[in-house]
Amino acid sequence: MGNAKSSEQVSSKRNASLPRLALPDDRRTSTAASKKFTKRMSTSSQGSTGQSGRTVKPALPLAQRQIVKGCMDNAKDDIAERIYRRVIEKREDFRTFVESLPIEQRMELADNLREFLNGVVERLMDSEEVQRVSQEFGGRHVQFRSLGFRPDFFATTADAVTTECVFLDAAVHQASDTLTAWSTLTSLMFSSVRDGYYNEMRKQRRASNCLTKSKTTQEALPLDENNHNEEGVPRKGSRGGSRSVSPMESSEGVTDETVSGGEPPTETSEPPVLGDEAAEEESEANEKPESSNYLLPPQEIHGC
Repeated sequence: MGNAKSSEQVSSKRNASLPRLALPDDRRTSTAASKKFTKRMSTSSQGSTGQSGRTVKPALPLAQRQIVKGCMDNAKDDIAERIYRRVIEKREDFRTFVESLPIEQRMELADNLREFLNGVVERLMDSEEVQRVSQEFGGRHVQFRSLGFRPDFFATTADAVTTECVFLDAAVHQASDTLTAWSTLTSLMFSSVRDGYYNEMRKQRRASNCLTKSKTTQEALPLDENNHNEEGVPRKGSRGGSRSVSPMESSEGVTDETVSGGEPPTETSEPPVLGDEAAEEESEANEKPESSNYLLPPQEIHGC
């Protein structure tokens, strides 16, 4: 008796130290809302299944479906809180994440898990619907990413769901059969949960990238217009328009620059042009004798 009382006291103290995920006063309203949500979703899924005419594949065999439904019939309203308490006991980082949440978001976290379990049990006859609901559940957790949520929390949550729901069977079936049924179901559920989480995260990243690109394009347009306007306006000291320069003008410009620079003009090697009188004088000078001594007798010219 003493050992039993001491173990009960230890478990009660441990549960008291764990952070509460929901307020007890608001539990009735949240439970009623979850039941309405589950009923509405089950009705819509049945209608879409009948209208589509596709082949429906059950998520579990008949015996395992009966075990799962029997366990969920025995579940109480605090099933989600019990599951998350197991996760808190196993992972300290999940405890830190839960403690960082306000009380409203803790309630939302627990209500989403409870609605998810009830919705899956209602759709055990359709494996595609189970996957769709699981992906929606995983996508809801992207909003908690900035608060410390990690996708590897889903694996620990799946183990906690299996452990807690096996206890709900109350030894009606073989323990191995109950464990197999819940293990098969949780593996199907939480593999789709992870897919939904990453799909939603990629969708939000694509949306943010498109928004960033559009903002960058809008900011670049005014800059291009300003640059175009600046190129069209002539600068100070520059001519307003462009004028083609002929080769003669370019050569004249070069000559003027060299003359103004102080360089002397080059002398031409052509001989000067002489007049008629100058030409005759030059010819007479050539006909004079080479000797300039006039005392000598004149030389005889032979052949005259």
